Amino acid sequence: MQRTTLEINRVRIVLPGDIDQAAMKESFRRAARSGGDFVAIPGPHNTNFDVLVTPATNVVIREEPVEDTPPLSDEEASALADLETGASKTWTDCELDY
Repeated sequence: MQRTTLEINRVRIVLPGDIDQAAMKESFRRAARSGGDFVAIPGPHNTNFDVLVTPATNVVIREEPVEDTPPLSDEEASALADLETGASKTWTDCELDY
């Protein structure tokens, strides 16, 4: 599995899987050639970034391999559900191994 990341002046953004890379690259080119302009970048979880791109902006688009994560065990899924619902134990209720 692959993911696309965008690095702008050393700030890394993980891009949505369905992004049109060719259109995004063209937006960067146009902004840099015109002396500078804002480019809208879609981010994860329905976030958006407006990035000021100038001829001096350092932009790196990278394809990275992503390891497939194994499915959660029943115990892990239950613990995650407890965290999401607020039903998890506090650290004082847990047994500690020394």
